[in-house]
Amino acid sequence: MTPAAAPYATAIRWGGRGLLSLGALVAAYLAGAQSLASATARSDPALAMAIAPWDGMLAGRYARAAVGVASEQPAPAGVTDPRIAAAGKIARSAIIREGMSLDAVLTLGIAALARGNNAQARGYLNYARALSKRNLQVQIWAIEDAVARSGIPQVLREYDIALRTSKKGRDVLFPVLAKAISEPSVRRGTIDLLNHQPYWAPSFVFFLAREGPDPVATAEVFRELRRRGFPVAEGAVAILIDKLIGAGALQEAWGFYAAAHPTARRDRSRDPRFAEERLGRSVFDWQFFGDGSNLASIERGEEGNVLSIAVGAGGGGLLVRQAQLLSPGRYVLRGQGSVPGQSEAVRPYWELRCADDRNLGQVALPATAGSTGFMQNFIVPADCPVQQLSLIARPHDQADAVEGTINAIQLQPAE
Repeated sequence: MTPAAAPYATAIRWGGRGLLSLGALVAAYLAGAQSLASATARSDPALAMAIAPWDGMLAGRYARAAVGVASEQPAPAGVTDPRIAAAGKIARSAIIREGMSLDAVLTLGIAALARGNNAQARGYLNYARALSKRNLQVQIWAIEDAVARSGIPQVLREYDIALRTSKKGRDVLFPVLAKAISEPSVRRGTIDLLNHQPYWAPSFVFFLAREGPDPVATAEVFRELRRRGFPVAEGAVAILIDKLIGAGALQEAWGFYAAAHPTARRDRSRDPRFAEERLGRSVFDWQFFGDGSNLASIERGEEGNVLSIAVGAGGGGLLVRQAQLLSPGRYVLRGQGSVPGQSEAVRPYWELRCADDRNLGQVALPATAGSTGFMQNFIVPADCPVQQLSLIARPHDQADAVEGTINAIQLQPAE
């Protein structure tokens, strides 16, 4: 190479490197812009699209966000919101660039619905379902379409699909389904669906017990499910019974409890020797209350279970309780147990109260050693349909805890 040509060769070499460097810079910019846009997409879809306008997915997300804002204040009937139309245009552009943009398809579907073109909207729905079988918005859209076109069985099938494919769907769909079971036809369909035991069924059973607005309808669902062999959890049953009583549905509450406990009798307290051990306890069962100072628990002894109690210094209050639905009349409480060596001022006592807090009487546990019999008579008035049989601890300041046991306790009609 001649000396004169050397500067040109150098320029060419550096020019090539410059082009390569420029290409690398462009690639780096595009990659950086894409990363920045992706990171911004959720918080600010408009900014994300401005950073990476070539990205069909981001454009679709922007269109979906825009139509979501527009949907917060729907246009009057028969009038298409201009923001929805504008979002539809963005979505059409996005789907040309990226046919897999679910957000764009959803936006086009919403725009079609706004124009009243249900057939086109249904086409977009089918397109969206082909793109994703797990998207909650798609599933909710399918449910709404089934409501408009089909009967209850198809609607419930769509509910099942949505709940099987999206755990987030429970927050949206459980309340709607729980409210809908007040309608007999929906209730029957829901029972059939739950009887197949989809994986979300146990969670819905508890939700229905806690949050269902119609406890009587819920009781019918539970009753029929149990008849078919569905394992309704004891905890859900206990919650429902409490709700039935709270709603004043006393007959339904007792009937539901009695169906699960065939030996239970309404005219007397239940489980006199603390033999029943279960996880879910309703107000018709023995319920235990305690804290750091009070303790009440069932312990197994050689001759059967006993109720063991201990009340520390500064303690006091409710230890054990069981709700009753006694008819007006005379009753007697008979029990065996004691709190050895304690004065009556600190001994726990049994009491019977009406639901309106009227005290019908009380009797303290004996102070003698060993199991000692005790009794107390009560009169239940006609205006006292619900009663509470309770064991109450008296507060004290003794150094040692007040301890005792109850071997048996039963409230029953006086002879």
